[in-house]
Amino acid sequence: MRRNSIHRSQTRNGFTVVELMVAMGVIGVLLAITIPAVQSARESARRTQCLSHVKQIGLAFHQFEEVYGHFPGAIVNREYWNVQVLPFLEQEKPIIVNGKTMNPVSSREVMACPSDPESTGQEISQSYLMSNGTNAHFRDGFNSNQSNDPISPRDVTDGLSTTIALSERLVSLGGNAQSYIPLDSPQWHHRLMRRTSVFHEDLDAFAEECETRSHLPRFALHNEEEFTTVQTPNRNSCTNGNRNDIRSGTYAAVTVTSLHPGGVNVGMGDGAARFISDAIDRNVWRALGTRNGNEPIPGDSF
Repeated sequence: MRRNSIHRSQTRNGFTVVELMVAMGVIGVLLAITIPAVQSARESARRTQCLSHVKQIGLAFHQFEEVYGHFPGAIVNREYWNVQVLPFLEQEKPIIVNGKTMNPVSSREVMACPSDPESTGQEISQSYLMSNGTNAHFRDGFNSNQSNDPISPRDVTDGLSTTIALSERLVSLGGNAQSYIPLDSPQWHHRLMRRTSVFHEDLDAFAEECETRSHLPRFALHNEEEFTTVQTPNRNSCTNGNRNDIRSGTYAAVTVTSLHPGGVNVGMGDGAARFISDAIDRNVWRALGTRNGNEPIPGDSF
């Protein structure tokens, strides 16, 4: 009887292999559920903070307009919009000494999207760009980029609430890395492609070419101030011609991009900020990019 009692007490101690495997399986399932949920919550918080930055910049545009009678964007004293607007964001303008920026971090914190590690890890990078509309050559966007022709509210005849003022893009991984239609492509000598920067009816052909023939990662595009609405969010950025043309956006699709799942944050001309899906119709996106195109935009289309 004593031996049986001892045997029974010994068999109750510890776990069997099966029990241990079951416990490990339960822990694995819990981790599989919990980790993505935590990551999703963190990204949701980062996206919200990014949207808040867009909202702050949009409101700063209107404070700037109240003082100067026009929106930022017109180049003044070699300052682009991203420098002009800093005092209205309670930020310092960069101090340049012997060609070196002495206070880049303090003046650019609000310009970085927390979802993009490249934007927060580089001293003088920024995540937010003003809209050049469908193309810088057309000059139909919210951004003027002309020293003698600034944009004021009366110039936005499509309505401030349906005109994109700014959005975001992933920070460049390198200034020489660009997504471009190769110069040796037969399309380079094709009339349709050569006329892309002149006629709106050629934009669809350019966009299709950009998606099917361009190469290099879309996030490697180098542009610091403006974007175009030729391509819908998170598609390729391309230049058709000289690489220098991409800086002015003339022969280029400078596309907004982000690491937010499913879309990008956008600031409208009235100061509102919203999240717009990658799946937005191309024509609606382009219509939102123009300030005076008089295109019909259904209320539930974006």
